[in-house]
Amino acid sequence: MVSWDKGQWGLSWLNFYWIQIWTPNIVQINGGSTSNPGQVTSKVLAANYTGQIYLWSDFSFTTPFRFQYEDYPNDVQRVCYKFDDKRLLAVHFTVADGVKNKEREATTDPFVSGWKIDDVDVIESPYTVEQLSDPRRNPFDVQADNCELCISLRRNAVYFTSEMLLPALITSLFTLAAVFFQLSKTQPILLGFSVVAQILSLILVSQRLPSFTAHTPTILKFAGFNMTWTAILFVVSLVLERMATSSVDIPPPHAVSQFAGVVNAVLPIPKNSKHEDNSLQYAAFAHALNHVIFALSAILYFIVILFSFVF
Repeated sequence: MVSWDKGQWGLSWLNFYWIQIWTPNIVQINGGSTSNPGQVTSKVLAANYTGQIYLWSDFSFTTPFRFQYEDYPNDVQRVCYKFDDKRLLAVHFTVADGVKNKEREATTDPFVSGWKIDDVDVIESPYTVEQLSDPRRNPFDVQADNCELCISLRRNAVYFTSEMLLPALITSLFTLAAVFFQLSKTQPILLGFSVVAQILSLILVSQRLPSFTAHTPTILKFAGFNMTWTAILFVVSLVLERMATSSVDIPPPHAVSQFAGVVNAVLPIPKNSKHEDNSLQYAAFAHALNHVIFALSAILYFIVILFSFVF
């Protein structure tokens, strides 16, 4: 216990020059490689005038980490650096209560290129190692994780909404809005325009994607679904438009007419005026089938968007 009157001494802190005073020697135990180990750049042992003894250690750690790119570019990564004491003694680190306040302050100072620091946690291990190791075989005394410094990073993707999300949602709106043109020439044209717009937006997305990833990003999965389903609706619209404009003498089965009547009652979207000709026996069925397919497509899009970008 060392304390003094700071008014009489004229100083608040006193640094120690120690030779035989035991102090922890921090070493990283999950480093990337032996060629680039963690380094402690400086260590200061000092006493406050109140009698408290403090030790500061400045260190730099590097560790390999497997990034999960599935939510790219709206992803959050969590990197942990595990450290312990290098001496041949069993040391157990404890985390003080005031560390949480320091963690909040720490997130506002550093800046990582392309990332924002969401949170910093110092996690204390509940295990204490009491067994000494053999210095001839292993100079490190602790085999289990003792303490971890974990950093949560959020990708600073300011372009995500404007360059990735909005084009995907707008082209989806073009696809679903095509039903209101009711098997006219405009319906397949709008669907074809949606496909072209999606291809152009994918060119922009591909420029932002990482060069290599083990996981397919969610935005790319949605873009693939959107383009595939739009292409299917494009082909279906051409087939139904051909069915609606075909003149046949044989009327459709009664069950087909009933199906068309029920659908038109539930989804009362007016038919195209050129399909009101009585010789177009299958026009009502084609329109009803068009309504059902686009209604199911709207439900499918809602579910996919919900699970892709909300949950």
